[in-house]
Amino acid sequence: MASTCRAAAQRAAVDVFKRRGYLFPSAAIYSGLRGAYDLGPLALELKKNIERHWWRSVVHAHPEIKGFESPILTPAAVLKASGHVANFADLLVDDRLSGARFRADKAAPLETKPAADGQEGCIVPLTAPDRPTAEAWAHTIREVLAPGARVERKAQTVLVHVRHLTEPQVSEMTPEGLYDAVGYMDLVPEDPTTADPAALRVEYHGYVNPANNNPFLTAPRPFNLLFKSFADTRDPVDQIIDVTMRADTTSNATTIRAAVDQTLDATTVYLRPETAQGVYAAFPHMVKTLNLVPPFGIAQAGKSFRNEIRPEHFLFRGLEFEQLELQYFVAPWDAPVAHLQWRDKRFGWWQTLAAHPDEFRLREHEPKELAHYADGCYDVEYLFPWGWGELEGVANRTDYDLQCHARASGASFTVHDRTMPKEPETPGGPQQKYTPYVIESSAGLSRAVLAFLYDAFDQVAPSGAVSVGSAPAKENSGRGVMRLHPSLAPTTVHVLPIVGNNPDLTRIAHDVYEALMAPSRSGFGPLITAQVETRGTVGKRYQQADEVGVPVCVTVDQQSLTDHMVTVRHRDTMEQRRVPVAEIGPRIVEMLSSWERSYER
Repeated sequence: MASTCRAAAQRAAVDVFKRRGYLFPSAAIYSGLRGAYDLGPLALELKKNIERHWWRSVVHAHPEIKGFESPILTPAAVLKASGHVANFADLLVDDRLSGARFRADKAAPLETKPAADGQEGCIVPLTAPDRPTAEAWAHTIREVLAPGARVERKAQTVLVHVRHLTEPQVSEMTPEGLYDAVGYMDLVPEDPTTADPAALRVEYHGYVNPANNNPFLTAPRPFNLLFKSFADTRDPVDQIIDVTMRADTTSNATTIRAAVDQTLDATTVYLRPETAQGVYAAFPHMVKTLNLVPPFGIAQAGKSFRNEIRPEHFLFRGLEFEQLELQYFVAPWDAPVAHLQWRDKRFGWWQTLAAHPDEFRLREHEPKELAHYADGCYDVEYLFPWGWGELEGVANRTDYDLQCHARASGASFTVHDRTMPKEPETPGGPQQKYTPYVIESSAGLSRAVLAFLYDAFDQVAPSGAVSVGSAPAKENSGRGVMRLHPSLAPTTVHVLPIVGNNPDLTRIAHDVYEALMAPSRSGFGPLITAQVETRGTVGKRYQQADEVGVPVCVTVDQQSLTDHMVTVRHRDTMEQRRVPVAEIGPRIVEMLSSWERSYER
């Protein structure tokens, strides 16, 4: 999609997603589940095609990379060793007025207005959803949060008068920040003669709720994102009740919680938060049985789970998602070069498949964004209608993960390369025995589905010009075209008898269909998916094919009965040519191959 008028583009695209059944809320008849979506047939085929293309480009194209699959259920010991049990958390903040909860790293900067002439300080405007809510907020501030403060309401805006604002001192150790010294807002009193200055001093954390500009927030606190379960024949709730009932009357909550954790610890399992830890846990076995020496990689595609506090934007952020991950193991001295090589390969993959490559970018992490163990990371991002969003991270994770599992398990994670000198000639130089560094490529398959759908969608005016993003909204009444890369398209070819209920035309259409599908069915030819469409006018069927991203339409008309030729239409150029039915398979393959080469250029 073009970068301007993105809201109009999003509405048009979402309309097609829903109308054509790409994706829809899961279990909607039972009110659904937050962040959960069903993939319809088209989105499912798109997802499988993305995964298939990724597997070919990562695994099949690199003989040193092996495929792997680990279970979703992960023993607690694995995630304790990796640090996930203790540290895999988001910092959450509660809005003390609305009760909303959000991630601290999604907060917004404070917006202020100048105070009236002759008055010191500033005014903080809070935006409530309606007037009654605004009045309730104003009352809460002046009576509970800062008794005696000067607070006004104008329509649905609450105006908080601030005499002095002290910014917090923030460490740059993490994206959210660690507060060395908390900030404060000293509010203006309604009545200076009776006000208590201490009551008018409110903690200020340096940010606000992005939804309403409210700075009255709780301190950030960690919220663990792991989904916990129990591999036991006994209901864990019964065990918790049993431990609680047996607790001494003098026991406090901390003591009881420790006893519960001890009871459940042996049977605790987790839904994996990423596929990578299964690879690391299997590393010693894979190295031994396959006789692997760096550089080599282990690739895995599969589902992961995170208890996200705020799922958003369809498939972009959800509780359940799919990943495409590669762990590429290299010698420490080769890691910097390997990192850049995989950065370029992975970014090139996205650009090759994109209809609008300029709306994909590489962004290098700033030092404050990096995990403490990482030695560099690049994100592949796409310009979604709501802004730039991460699709894939390519990181140099050093030997952190392997060292963590080595310490926790006692297993050896070193490799032995006899082509290297026994001892390094220089500090940190090549040697026979070492713990490899990991270059990780971690892509979101669910996000890829969403990104490629948005990227591929154009709305074309009747004249043929692309209108979304360049024309006024009132002109955006043309047809939608999903310009998916041919290797990603859910269906490759639609065969259209020009009159859907004419038995002679439908017979030829089915002959064309069989000719196209025969190589794919044999398992040795190119993968082409086709279907015969007979319902509706041929114009409507063309429109449907364009909206679902079909690259090629084959039309059977009255002339086909005599000359045994059909019309082949190119989705993007609208070029049409007559092709003999006997040659339809090879000609379509040739057309798709040249199409893919044009994408690569």
